[in-house]
Amino acid sequence: MAFSFSSNDLPISQKSSPSTNKVCILGGTCGTSAIAIAEYFLNYTDYDVKCTTSTDFGEIEEVVKDCDTFIVEVYNDGDDITRSMHYVNIEKRTDENGNVKYVVHNGGYWSDDNGNDEINKDEYHEKEFDSLEAAIKGSGYKDNGQPIMVIGLDDPDIK
Repeated sequence: MAFSFSSNDLPISQKSSPSTNKVCILGGTCGTSAIAIAEYFLNYTDYDVKCTTSTDFGEIEEVVKDCDTFIVEVYNDGDDITRSMHYVNIEKRTDENGNVKYVVHNGGYWSDDNGNDEINKDEYHEKEFDSLEAAIKGSGYKDNGQPIMVIGLDDPDIK
């Protein structure tokens, strides 16, 4: 199921308010529902918001193709949803060669690259992928993440 937000009408009636403080992301402003997250960006920011609950990656790509960043509600393991779920932020970037890359911001890892037995910020490695599909799958257990809802955000001011 794919849908886009073009007004304040939501496809599912699930309201939240930035003052509720019963949340899992954005400092307590969005609740635990992906719909509430989309509603926040729709009602309190200038972002264009597009969403899909499809698990078909071709359809996902089509719905959010013009977006700059994505908030994805994802099952950790597409084969076993009892392994829980989480949210990731995926940013679409263009590298120095003009190739589009997808960076999973809260999905990287720390490594002691300099061998000093201390984990320093310069040793954090972001996960970077060649497609949104690979980024979503890669954010799960053994590259088996399964999307529940993808929220695409486009900031028209940075175009």
